[in-house]
Amino acid sequence: MPRIPPSAVCAAALIAQLLLAAAHAAPALAQAPDPGRALYETRCVACHDRSVHRRESRSATDFAALRAEVARWNTNAGGEWRAEEIDQVTHYLNRRYYGHPCPPEVCPIAPRAAGGR
Repeated sequence: MPRIPPSAVCAAALIAQLLLAAAHAAPALAQAPDPGRALYETRCVACHDRSVHRRESRSATDFAALRAEVARWNTNAGGEWRAEEIDQVTHYLNRRYYGHPCPPEVCPIAPRAAGGR
């Protein structure tokens, strides 16, 4: 039986470790980060849990009204977000909770039904 050189054993072990690490990293890489979600969770979730978006008497009856609410609360909280960030948060909330038709300049991909992620 031929003897396997130690360098070949080390190389095979290294390749196996890299393949295992890649397999574990693949799902994380497949999900693109959602900047709207990150902004919302960083700044809004302390006061707004999901119930505020699911109540019957919502003032956000369409996408424009939802964006106006996000802009209003941005102003109330100090106005740190730019228009693009307000759009990102609005798009996230609309996808997650509301499902209103979304203007293509804000939502270039067809919006998913409410409750999607």
